Amino acid sequence: MKKESTALSHKDRIVKAIGYIHDNITEELNLEDVASNSCYSKFHFLRIFKAFTNESFMEYTRRLRLERAAVLLLRENISITEVAFDSCYENVESFSRAFKKQFTLSPRDYRNQGGAPEVSSLHIDETLFEIGEVMKDAKIVTLDKKKVAYVHHIGPYNECGKAWDAVCTALAKQGLLNGTNEFFGICFDSPEVTDADKIRYDACVTIDKDFKSTEEIAVKEIGGGEYAVFTHEGPYEQLNDTYNAIYRNWFPTSGKELKDEPSMELYLNDPESAEPEDLLTDIYIALK
Repeated sequence: MKKESTALSHKDRIVKAIGYIHDNITEELNLEDVASNSCYSKFHFLRIFKAFTNESFMEYTRRLRLERAAVLLLRENISITEVAFDSCYENVESFSRAFKKQFTLSPRDYRNQGGAPEVSSLHIDETLFEIGEVMKDAKIVTLDKKKVAYVHHIGPYNECGKAWDAVCTALAKQGLLNGTNEFFGICFDSPEVTDADKIRYDACVTIDKDFKSTEEIAVKEIGGGEYAVFTHEGPYEQLNDTYNAIYRNWFPTSGKELKDEPSMELYLNDPESAEPEDLLTDIYIALK
């Protein structure tokens, strides 16, 4: 019963977030406000929202605004410029491009043809909240703090390789790569919200001796506390599928509350020598 009521609680929180978006759709929506309104941290809210709605926060908001704009365009007493501004676009050109991408017609042609979209997002689809098969392989562990040397990377996730090259090369030069090291990645930002060139990522390697810091490579402690751990098998490009399963199927019925910190990824084998389908990654989700 507790797990059932917990799942209901998370459903209510997401429904509350969706209601907040609907009520404020003509305003510039602040992600932190939407997240706090549903009692989630910003970081976890993004993943939970995507897992439940099958759309990112930005995709959902954009679609809702464009579907609402389509309805407004059928009113003769409102100009396309007014519709664009009312839909939170800075100019008619960017609004027109987004509208045509969504409906295959320009706003003007849409108005002239008297089209009418299926405005599905104006109603909450209850089937979104049907919990799928609960993940069976979750492990709850207590993780001691780990000392790591790391490189802080800013830029697209698919360019993180140079951060790993830098930290591993530096450790090798100081004789600190000895076969016992663990390799953790910490992802601070969601590419669905943060511009690719501003995404932050730490490439971390555990060390058991003193490391002489350089201008590029620093030392810190990571971990410490209780974590839910899940093993992802396959390419890194499919990690999001596992994250979605965690947040949609495991978390709502787990009875756990999430700590306000980014998840960590422990890479268990070497992408240079293993085939993509054979890669193993442990995902660590911090718990309160």
